[in-house]
Amino acid sequence: MLVSTAAGGASAALTYGWLVASLALDRRIHLALEGRGVARPRLVMAAVAAAASAALSEADRRMDARSG
Repeated sequence: MLVSTAAGGASAALTYGWLVASLALDRRIHLALEGRGVARPRLVMAAVAAAASAALSEADRRMDARSG
């Protein structure tokens, strides 16, 4: 029981750490876009994320097609 509790605590700490890092990066990107005069930085960020997701999905599809 103690091991599972420790693992759960470690997992929660790691998850929280990733959240903090992700939010800090998000804020830096947002502020950088604003600093460059982008009127709607969140819209730009969403469009870039969607394009990256589509590109990765296509790359994955091509890899699957090659492997048979």
